[in-house]
Amino acid sequence: MIFNYQIYKPNSNRIFLKDIEDTEKYLNCPACQKFVDYDLVSLFSGKNKISLTVCDQCGHTYYRNFLSKKYIDNYYIKDFSASKLLNKKEIEKIHYTVKNSNRMYLLIKNKLKNINEKKILEIGCGNGACLSYLNSKGFKNIFGNEMNKARVENASKIPNTIIYEGGYEKIPNQKFDIIYSNHVIEHILDINNFFEKLIKISHNNTIIIFNLPDEKYENVFNKIFFIGHAHSFNYNSFIFLSKRFDLNLKFLNPLRKDEISIVLSKNKEMLKNFIANESIEIQSPEEIKNSILKPFINSKNDISFYTIDRTARYNNFPMQRRKDTFLKISKLFSVIMYLTLILYKIGEYLNIRYLERIADFFVKIGSNKKILHQGYIKLQMKDLNSKENVILNNANCYIESK
Repeated sequence: MIFNYQIYKPNSNRIFLKDIEDTEKYLNCPACQKFVDYDLVSLFSGKNKISLTVCDQCGHTYYRNFLSKKYIDNYYIKDFSASKLLNKKEIEKIHYTVKNSNRMYLLIKNKLKNINEKKILEIGCGNGACLSYLNSKGFKNIFGNEMNKARVENASKIPNTIIYEGGYEKIPNQKFDIIYSNHVIEHILDINNFFEKLIKISHNNTIIIFNLPDEKYENVFNKIFFIGHAHSFNYNSFIFLSKRFDLNLKFLNPLRKDEISIVLSKNKEMLKNFIANESIEIQSPEEIKNSILKPFINSKNDISFYTIDRTARYNNFPMQRRKDTFLKISKLFSVIMYLTLILYKIGEYLNIRYLERIADFFVKIGSNKKILHQGYIKLQMKDLNSKENVILNNANCYIESK
């Protein structure tokens, strides 16, 4: 199926495919290493292509043809997060002002003996909110790893903390007792190299904890257009990864229902104090493929509009809405969105924020709270001959960078 498309999302940075020359192919599934020889969704602009696929064996969703590691690393260092430098007072209260800064502590509390003496590393520590919370609880051996320069400088101001600047490769090969990462692993391009590093910096009793987005709650259009997430993980992704790297695995009850939370260790005994999540739902690769293809199949020959809400952000959505991960809107409502868009753009141009809020309010009320802000994708069927994959064409094709 071939579509022309237009995408609109206000206040987002855009990377145009026509300006990108540095791309690489990834032929084997990062999770299970199965050779994958097809593209499920391809994004074209001239000769340049980004393609998304789903592994037939484990259902792992990833970019098969993607930007190079050099390009991605530079993107995270410079562009991904416009973090500002914080003063000493802001750093001192950062774990009070940042939501869920106690996540790591809650996951490890009462699980290990002499926990305050443990050597703890957070990979992708950001401004250091979690590390600051640990410091407030009396932990002394606190380490962090972060790529963004402003965030490194902020986190380095936290007492009893050492920050390693750069990618995970910059972490020295010393052993840590606890390794933690919150919504970071889905951003890492080379998962195999990352797990090899984890093995090097963990001893037999190290516990490794990840929180990350659950694939089935991620918006299908963000999977295609948002380069921040190089992977969409499901439970099977980690079952295969843990076996390949000889790690024991337990799925935990996540703090948010749209997450996967896991604990890993070389020593199975280290997992016994962690309570397993008994209600996990493992989707088949076919179900995952169908969830991605569904909006395109439903488009038929009409022009179709879809919202691009990132559903994981909104806990007030009904469960079915979140599982669908996209919402098709009628032509009539698309007119309403265009009208509110005009209001939004006027507010943006005049720097009158309340006009932008009024525009969002009309969209929210008019959609019965199903759409919370401006943004849509418009698809128009161009060719139905290709039934195995989706090709998206646009002269100004772009992917979202933030």
